Amino acid sequence: FKIFKIIKKKQNKALEDFFSNLSESYYLEQLASFLIYFLIFFLFIHLFICLHIYFAYQSFPNWITHTNIMNDSFFGKYVTSLYFMITTMTTVGYGDIVCISSIERIYHIILLVIGTLLYTFLVSKIGNYLRDQSHEQIKLSKDLKILENIRITYPTMSFKLYTKIKSHLFTIFNKRKKTGLSLLINGV
Repeated sequence: FKIFKIIKKKQNKALEDFFSNLSESYYLEQLASFLIYFLIFFLFIHLFICLHIYFAYQSFPNWITHTNIMNDSFFGKYVTSLYFMITTMTTVGYGDIVCISSIERIYHIILLVIGTLLYTFLVSKIGNYLRDQSHEQIKLSKDLKILENIRITYPTMSFKLYTKIKSHLFTIFNKRKKTGLSLLINGV
């Protein structure tokens, strides 16, 4: 009979490891979703930077001549434009890089509108997602505590039933999480 107890303990340990891995994979999925959003955000910024440099070469004088970086490498101009894009999209705008020609002014107006909308939308979506996921995580934690209290109160409860209920709670949590993630992705 001791062998059965040892086997049962090993099974319990394996199930506990499985559930802890589920929890870890949830955080990895969240990290992956944030990385995807930041990648999309920086792809838009890259496009805006390329257009910013392109429009500068369409007129003279331009922001490149005004900031005195004509002799800088393309990388230097790219970094300067990146700095401009980040300060513009976050509405900080230090004013050290300014538009000189009419085409640059028109582009900057469009950039301000699109950038502000994109930045606001992205921050809002991520904030809502985090709020919803935090709520779902709290709900799962409460449900798991209730289940653990039931297990302590009723020690005769079979471990199989306990693991089925726990598995069901994680399944519900993962479905809600995936629904929230798909709503977030579809929203973007």
